[in-house]
Amino acid sequence: MEQNSAESKHTPSCENQQYIETPVGLRKLSDDTMDKDFSGFRDIHGNMRRLINIERELRYMKVVMSSLMDKQDRLITDLKSRSAEYEKVSAINQELKEEI
Repeated sequence: MEQNSAESKHTPSCENQQYIETPVGLRKLSDDTMDKDFSGFRDIHGNMRRLINIERELRYMKVVMSSLMDKQDRLITDLKSRSAEYEKVSAINQELKEEI
């Protein structure tokens, strides 16, 4: 019998009674609280979900930006190398023109 009373404390016993889930657990709605708006609790979970999604997007964007910056650095290094090579070729061409 004690087990049954312990179970009834944690689970709603009557199906016609209304319960809502709050951040601290289940809450039984009485006649005076049934008319109150408890949607704020749902909004908190929705906001948390949105914040978690935004945090994931920010982490992803940081990775993407880091990758783009690395690629930009590689391209700039390659461009500087090619530019130096072209300057050497241009100097050689200029010398050849002067010899002709």
